[in-house]
Amino acid sequence: MRSCLSTVFAAILATSALAADPSDQKPASQNGKQATNTVCPVSGDKVGSIGKPVYVEYQGKKLALCCKDCLKDFHRNPAKFAALAEKNEVAKGASSMK
Repeated sequence: MRSCLSTVFAAILATSALAADPSDQKPASQNGKQATNTVCPVSGDKVGSIGKPVYVEYQGKKLALCCKDCLKDFHRNPAKFAALAEKNEVAKGASSMK
């Protein structure tokens, strides 16, 4: 029985290690560099409008999300949401220049 549980536990750890590359995404400290976005790339809500923002670092950029639920979704497809955050900020910058 103990051997079976050890095997199952080892399989779970191995699967979770393959699910995400920790070098690309990690929790960002609230100190340090500024988040690159003001709109949550997951929900589209303004960061801070729902409550305390959640920060994540992805490929060297600090991104702000509006809540912990969005953090879960972000981890499912970080490349997609990081690209959306960048696209939203570029669009925001272009509209403020008009």
